[in-house]
Amino acid sequence: MQWERDMLNRKTISGVTARFGRIIPIIFAGVLLSGCENILNSEVFKNFRRSPQAQDTTSMTEQGLGKLAKGDLLQAQVMFDHALRNNPADVHALLGKGLVFQQTGQLVRARSAYEAVLALRPGNDLKMIVLNNSEPRPVQEIASVNLGLLQNQGVST
Repeated sequence: MQWERDMLNRKTISGVTARFGRIIPIIFAGVLLSGCENILNSEVFKNFRRSPQAQDTTSMTEQGLGKLAKGDLLQAQVMFDHALRNNPADVHALLGKGLVFQQTGQLVRARSAYEAVLALRPGNDLKMIVLNNSEPRPVQEIASVNLGLLQNQGVST
């Protein structure tokens, strides 16, 4: 009888151990993975984090271009500045800002804005309509032409 109880206890203990034996790796993995978030959010990995994506600034840029077309240069510049704070690579806002600078006589700043547009190397698919021409022109071409005009006027950085 004692022998049967010992065997029953051993089976029970081995059954419990087998069950816990399956659960323990799962618990261990859970603890390990929950610690990963703390490790990844630590200062060690701060250089490997993705930087936030640039926001879509189309609306602000379009409003700025509308203000520019109406001659409201101050409001246009405010709109372009806001768009560029959210997306420094917005070539339309950079070009618009260059046009504002050029029209207000800030020729060195206009040159810098046009150079910034060209440095971003926008493709020919990014276009704008020039006021005296109804056909859209590539942003890169507009920046390049205006930069050439400024260079012909002797404007240097």
